[in-house]
Amino acid sequence: MTQKLTNIFMYGQKINLYISVILVILLTYPIFCNSDQANKTINEKSNWMSGNWGLRVLLPAGNIKEVKKYDPVKLVNQIKQLKSMKWVMLNLTSGGYGGRFTAPNSILKGKVIDDYFPERDLLLETINLLKKNNYKVIVYFAADGPLANTLYNRSVNEDRETKRIANKYLKNKKSWENYLVDTKKTNDQLLSEIIEYYSEKYGKKIDGWWFDHGKWGDPEKYIKAAKTGNPDAKVAWNDKKKNIQISILPSKIINLWCMERSHINEDFTAGHITPIRTIEPWSHFNDLVIQDVENTKHKGDTKSGIQSHIFIPLQRTWRGGETRFTSEQIKNWTRRVISSDGAITWAIAMRSPEHQYPGVSLEQFKLLKALDQSILNNEN
Repeated sequence: MTQKLTNIFMYGQKINLYISVILVILLTYPIFCNSDQANKTINEKSNWMSGNWGLRVLLPAGNIKEVKKYDPVKLVNQIKQLKSMKWVMLNLTSGGYGGRFTAPNSILKGKVIDDYFPERDLLLETINLLKKNNYKVIVYFAADGPLANTLYNRSVNEDRETKRIANKYLKNKKSWENYLVDTKKTNDQLLSEIIEYYSEKYGKKIDGWWFDHGKWGDPEKYIKAAKTGNPDAKVAWNDKKKNIQISILPSKIINLWCMERSHINEDFTAGHITPIRTIEPWSHFNDLVIQDVENTKHKGDTKSGIQSHIFIPLQRTWRGGETRFTSEQIKNWTRRVISSDGAITWAIAMRSPEHQYPGVSLEQFKLLKALDQSILNNEN
């Protein structure tokens, strides 16, 4: 009996130690992440993001039947019910994959495999509908393009489904590589031309760009190209992040991402949370990112001299899966960010099966409506 009591006591001490470590991390994380150039003055043209929130929705991409049949009117009719929201992020390239686009390209038509570009300009149609309802538009672009470095790297150690997708896009990759050889262009050169093409085409209809997989692209070239059609467009560059390595259990190490500036030419932080492979979106560790906005010198309106912005999925992955956020948690995190003059974009899941029915997941839309009403009512 004495031995059992001793074991229980020692086990309790270990638990208390782990809890203490977590509390120390929660208290000190913002200090480590707030050290970069915090005294710089924010670019005032970013202010439409300050104290506001938006959504990322995913359009089908490429020369596929889903693009031809998609009804953006139904999507926007649903979205426009959210009255307190400021912007919508739309994908120019497929979600997480840079080898398919949501709009045609007359310059490259017939020169690369037709799987890349649809005949229909679904992106422009959706942008026009959003603009009629006074929303700002941010464009998502996967910076590795059809080379899909991130996708292929991930497929090495992942499940068969991911490998199947990678193999499916292998023909796109080879077609792209052949075109680069024929034209004697680098991947950065060609992608810069593509970005510039769309930037000039859409002009001031695009208010911002969010570049993903930044480690595979050239920020100098891409950002310059993105601002060709609208010099006032705001840009975020999601590059390899600084992180803080912490041990929450003897066998568990977490690399928490700091929310920081990735490039000198950025206008707002990419705000990508610590990867969902490491921690779930609703994890209490992501509250540290919220605290990071709250603790910036001039509230959330400046982070390393640019607009503070958080990008986070409302569901288990960036495109789907369970939603374990409570309505109160969503309200709390959003309210704390916008009341600190920060910005937050919720990446949401589309109706299932994805792209078969235009619109946001009905379960999630209920949560968004509750968030919207809470902000309109100025609830704390």
